[in-house]
Amino acid sequence: PIRDAQGALVGFGARTLDGSEPKYLNTPQGPSFDKSRLLYAMDRARTDIRKDGAVIVEGYMDAIAAHQAGFKNVVAQMGTALTEFQVDALRRLTGKMTMALDQDAAGQAATLRSLDVILENYRTKLVKHQGPDGSPQASDPDPRIIVMPPGQDPDEVIHKSPREWAKLVEEAIPAINFRIRSARENGESATPQGKAQIVAEVAPAIHALGEGIQQASAVEMLAQELDVPIDTVKAALSRPSVARRTQRAPQRPNGQAASPFAKLDHDPVEEYCLQLLLGFPELREHADGLRSEFFKRHENRELFSQWLGAGPGLDKDDTLAIIVKDNSNEELAG
Repeated sequence: PIRDAQGALVGFGARTLDGSEPKYLNTPQGPSFDKSRLLYAMDRARTDIRKDGAVIVEGYMDAIAAHQAGFKNVVAQMGTALTEFQVDALRRLTGKMTMALDQDAAGQAATLRSLDVILENYRTKLVKHQGPDGSPQASDPDPRIIVMPPGQDPDEVIHKSPREWAKLVEEAIPAINFRIRSARENGESATPQGKAQIVAEVAPAIHALGEGIQQASAVEMLAQELDVPIDTVKAALSRPSVARRTQRAPQRPNGQAASPFAKLDHDPVEEYCLQLLLGFPELREHADGLRSEFFKRHENRELFSQWLGAGPGLDKDDTLAIIVKDNSNEELAG
């Protein structure tokens, strides 16, 4: 059984045992079962993710093995790579996101795609989320990569030695370090043209870090990996043709239409829905079918989650006061 973050049953999944492909079989895609918005075991892992950060594995069996061994902060992605929606759901709970890396070529390619989504969605310096006690907190984003032993999946490592799995998680490397090394290993780092291409490839990830120590360290590492002066790397990263690569459109699952308000800086339909919820507290008793994932804009998802967590029995003014205080949202307060 596959449940959403609130614990509602939305579909079923299975894993083949004879090695045939596809490895995982799921309920067909539909309104209530959208793989791009689901994380397996999220309903069980939420509390521990708030305390210890999130660990992301590839499949159901990996997540099941982890939970059986006592690693309760593990969730499984529902496809070959993470999506914007999945990352956004996790960043509302924690700033620490650690992803297990499959050693084969396909797994590494999927990891790179997931990594780009993670870094894009962790652009802000501080990640606002709820702490273990439900209070609003903020922390520095800390995406990391677990480098698995060759030929082993997380469930195999966990069954063999839970202590070894715990060590792998503890020794996970910063995501930007993995991104830089992967680009260098897979690129033509022996030629000036190849080095320039590597810089252009990792530029979006470096720019996503924002100005500060993390970005400065990444630039220094890139210069060392390419064996070029750091000033040369800085100059290459600042070129307009390279900087423009950071202006990427938000990821959208295949077949999903763009929002008719994509060119606006707000979504009138979502805002109207929020106005109704905030203006009529009695609607809370009818909100069981509403989920934050229904809101496409991040700020609207945040506001809905805070409205949902404000608690029943409050009038409009009390609810607004709690949301404004927790979110420090000057625009809403005005």
